[in-house]
Amino acid sequence: MRKTRSWIISTVLLLFIFPLGVAEAAVNPAAPAVKTESAVIDPATGKKKDPIDCFGDHIEYDELNGTIYAKGNVRLLYKDITLTCDEIRLSTKSEDLEASGHILLIENSGKIKGDSIKYNLKKKLGFVNNVEYDKEPWFFKGKRIERPDPKNANMEESIATTCNDHEHPHYKLVSGRIHLLVDEKIECWDTVVYLGDIPIFYFPYYYKDFKNGSSPLSLRPGYSSYEGAFLKIAYNYELTNDLTGSLLLDLMSVKGIGYGFKQNYNLVGLNGGGSLYSYYINEADTLNSRWNVNFEHHSDIVKDLNVVARLDYFSDQAVLNDLYSSYYPVMASYINSYIAFTKTDPSYTGTLALQRQDNWDSSAFEYKMTSATAPSFKFQSNQLSLGSAGFYGALNGELTRYYVPSSMTLAAVSTSITGVTNVATTLVTNNDFFNTKFTLNPSLLYSFQYYPGNTLSTSLAFSGSWLELSDPGADNQGLTASVSESMTLHNTFNQYVTTDLTHSFSQRLRTTAVDINGGTDLNKLTGRLGFAAQGFSLSFTTGYDLRRNIDQAAINTLEPTPLGNGLLNDLIKARIDPLTAQLGLKLSESSDASINTQYRLYDDRLLFGDIAFGFNRGQVFTYGLGGSYAAQFDYANYVYQSLFDISANAAFNATQDLRLDLTLKYDTVNRNVKEVRGKFTVNLTDCIAMDFSYMQSLSVHSLGLNIYLRAFSKTELDKTAPEVFKY
Repeated sequence: MRKTRSWIISTVLLLFIFPLGVAEAAVNPAAPAVKTESAVIDPATGKKKDPIDCFGDHIEYDELNGTIYAKGNVRLLYKDITLTCDEIRLSTKSEDLEASGHILLIENSGKIKGDSIKYNLKKKLGFVNNVEYDKEPWFFKGKRIERPDPKNANMEESIATTCNDHEHPHYKLVSGRIHLLVDEKIECWDTVVYLGDIPIFYFPYYYKDFKNGSSPLSLRPGYSSYEGAFLKIAYNYELTNDLTGSLLLDLMSVKGIGYGFKQNYNLVGLNGGGSLYSYYINEADTLNSRWNVNFEHHSDIVKDLNVVARLDYFSDQAVLNDLYSSYYPVMASYINSYIAFTKTDPSYTGTLALQRQDNWDSSAFEYKMTSATAPSFKFQSNQLSLGSAGFYGALNGELTRYYVPSSMTLAAVSTSITGVTNVATTLVTNNDFFNTKFTLNPSLLYSFQYYPGNTLSTSLAFSGSWLELSDPGADNQGLTASVSESMTLHNTFNQYVTTDLTHSFSQRLRTTAVDINGGTDLNKLTGRLGFAAQGFSLSFTTGYDLRRNIDQAAINTLEPTPLGNGLLNDLIKARIDPLTAQLGLKLSESSDASINTQYRLYDDRLLFGDIAFGFNRGQVFTYGLGGSYAAQFDYANYVYQSLFDISANAAFNATQDLRLDLTLKYDTVNRNVKEVRGKFTVNLTDCIAMDFSYMQSLSVHSLGLNIYLRAFSKTELDKTAPEVFKY
């Protein structure tokens, strides 16, 4: 009877302590206090819901209403989301939650800390107050962050930095509002850039594409003998992913102030883009105004039809070399502007173009137009099979209308076998004239393999041109035609030795009175011998001119050489092309070498030669040695001059944060240093790097300093040690 009473009393107490549908207990850290079953069906989708695990010192779970309340050391797990806090209320039906106290939300997009949060687990949207958001390499701190969807985040009154020291960053962006597209871009409004606690720059709007490595602000102080002390400032802006550019301001103690900008654009839908660049300076020392404008564009118009365009316009010829800027595009020394439309097809390619060229007139000290095409049409077919015998045909053509303005000097030049260029005739036009040219080039090709590894390839082409000059003084109007032939025999003797023997021939069907070869422009036999093995390659190439006659002026300049037995032998040797030799060696796993030479037989002269050795000691130390020789012809004294330079370069990573690059070039003939370049790279902090550079080239020398953010531009140290510095 006593046992029965004890059992009844215990049962009543248990019913009071554990009411139906509600549980309260201390949490066992080894097992979840509450775990929703994955068999619960989502009424909106009809699919099983993902389970939610919740831990805490105190938990209440209302299974009937689908709510969870937890307090004290709360930890919630849902798919890839982990949330810790002091207190939480959660609806398992809507998967909405509200939490407060020491918020830490960890998900794929980063870590979020805050005071309170309202969040939907399934949709990954909501807001956090008094937030810290850690998304490597960025760290954000602000009044509030809102997540309208998993990819976007909006922050108010926020601080952004890439420094590891979040409390006292080396630099920071203080913004009124920030929009973040996770892993893609960041937008900031009303932003002040701080270096430490010192404000240094203001951006009303700032855009940064994480896939673009340019720094938003570049400050490059330095000194050069041409510009004097300088500070070159570049503000690199990004309006969108497809609209980026730079505003340039160069402050120079000698030259004055230079202004420039560059705008880049991408046309994603048209598979193209382009750029517009401009630079202007009124030089303080010369009082000359100088400028440069360059525009480039390429895009598709429709499928298989594209357009390319270029416009160059600048004040003088030297502006390209004098106005040094790291943003200056590489261009030719003449103005060449054009627009061309190209149609591509599996069987042919056609191009319609308008082009204008201006050359520098040193007497007038200005650019003058030398020619223009209005328009030019070119057609080129692909190789078309002509049956099953292995023959192929192709057709090329051109129709061009040239315009040549008056007072332009056109020089016809010829190159003799001595390598000296002689002016043959000069035509000075007194009136504007048009030149129409029509060319048609059909060709026939045949190739067959007569033995494994050995092939014979031949081509036969006909070229017909009709040329009309509207200038009455011209005597080269009319129809011209020529035939050409090329035959190449390729042999592979074994895995080490290969040879190529090529005969090339071109014959004009209409000759002139001064033609010494009966219209034969080309009749040459060219040979190549190659050797290859593991870590070794060697090749020799030369040719022999088979034409009946050679330039009489060249014959008169020849003298018997020590290797010859008179003029006849010298003429035979003069027909031989310079012998080119190339050698490549793999000396070891960390070193290699190469040698290139060109030797001319008829005057026993080495035209050029270079040798290079490279050594690589992993990512810590690399260095190279080299020498180059060239025989340069002095037209003033009509003699050859020998030039021989030696060079050396080295790159040394002293530590993970310190690197040194050196380059030296020495002229052994004139016994002077031609060029010295040095760069000292140091990672000042985890987020800031510095380059200090020195350059001396002949009489010009300069010093430069560049400080930039490593999150935007990788240093050479970051490139060689990505496992240490990964951005």
